[in-house]
Amino acid sequence: MVFEKQNSGGTFVAWGKANAKDGSFIVEEKKFLEAVVNDIKESDTYGRILEVTSKEHDGPLIVTGTTMLLRELGYGRDKEGTELPEKDQDSKRVVIGDVVRIHFDGMIPTKHGKEAYNLWVEVDR
Repeated sequence: MVFEKQNSGGTFVAWGKANAKDGSFIVEEKKFLEAVVNDIKESDTYGRILEVTSKEHDGPLIVTGTTMLLRELGYGRDKEGTELPEKDQDSKRVVIGDVVRIHFDGMIPTKHGKEAYNLWVEVDR
């Protein structure tokens, strides 16, 4: 029997150098990632995970959901963690095939004293 290392299927996106791990695709503060959404998967940990492709990188990129990003993508949740219906969202849901620009404007303090990614999204449908 021979064990082989599994490939995650893409390169993870890191928002800022401080949050990057080896091999991550880094989006610098005050910059954006422009990409085509190839897949959207549900995740217990991240809510949603996007697989995208960008002209800036060879191969797929993996974008994990954050509270702010999910809200911007139209997949926001209520305080209990239940995903809100699209009609109750501020944004129309991003779907497979959409071209998105995910802007990273640095970190912002939360009401609980932690830091959160300040992300916002533009969509070209």
